[in-house]
Amino acid sequence: MSLKTTTWYFFEDFSLGQELIHAIPRTLTEGDASLYTALYGSRFAVNSSDIVAMNLGFEGAPIDDILVFHIVFSKTVPEVSISATANLGYSNGVFGAAVYPGDTLLVRSQVIGLNESSNGRSGVVYIQTQGRNQRGDMVLDYVRWVLIPKRDPASNAPIDAVPELPTRVDPQHFTLSPELNFETYETDLCGSEYMFNDYEVGEKIDHINSMTTDATEYKMAAQLFQNPLQKNLIYEGHVISQARVLSFNGLANAFKIAAINGCSYYNPTSDGDTVSAWSEILEKAPITNREDVGALRIRTFVTKNKSSTKFPDKDSDGQYHANIILDFDYWALMPI
Repeated sequence: MSLKTTTWYFFEDFSLGQELIHAIPRTLTEGDASLYTALYGSRFAVNSSDIVAMNLGFEGAPIDDILVFHIVFSKTVPEVSISATANLGYSNGVFGAAVYPGDTLLVRSQVIGLNESSNGRSGVVYIQTQGRNQRGDMVLDYVRWVLIPKRDPASNAPIDAVPELPTRVDPQHFTLSPELNFETYETDLCGSEYMFNDYEVGEKIDHINSMTTDATEYKMAAQLFQNPLQKNLIYEGHVISQARVLSFNGLANAFKIAAINGCSYYNPTSDGDTVSAWSEILEKAPITNREDVGALRIRTFVTKNKSSTKFPDKDSDGQYHANIILDFDYWALMPI
């Protein structure tokens, strides 16, 4: 019998510097954008309206940055993480060229670190992934690390090599097309009067709204992303989308995710959980050669089933509260 099916990678199948070319380029369409909106209900005006976007200098409404993240991420799952025990974190994620309906995304990865677990039965693999469009423009470049079991616990492990990763992306790396002009930004159409200068470092924002996690929607989203994840657990990418959507009430003019500094998933969420979110402004930074837009470093916590604490994160022992699902640290751009 001839077997032509593809089997997944285990820890000993990875090597430092290994290049992975991920199959199935994806052409994104207006239908993909519409289904993503139907699943999560995002209301950011630049992604919702061609008129708003074109008035600012975009070609049209760009594809939501988090949808771009999901598509690029999902292409890596068959080779990188379909056998993973846990997705441990993200770092140094930078969004590049805007993605529009009709653009095709191609994805490659490189193994930049390996670290065998002390029990000898698994190891952590550090992967740098880059998505590019059909013109070769970078649309997303990020690092993630995953815990992957060994096929054979007795096998020799690769040499340990743990990369040094920055705790934050330097906002000096952010660039915007000179064709974009945010002096024409209309706050009444975009849902909030609050702009970059209205936010202060240390300010905390209760996003007030909540949404109920629905396993059917999660599975449909995974299929939209072409994510072949075989587990029934709701993975953190679904919660990242919820975080972004919930943040609209309080950060409606944060029109673009510029970078992901880090993201950690602390407690599982299940079908029927009601999730809420709150954010803290960690930093404010200018954008090189721009006077009409700035960068806010935002840390958004997603919580489940309410909490008696107004802004829950850690308890007196320094441990995350049991109702904290996600800690998402990112840079967003906002007109001044």
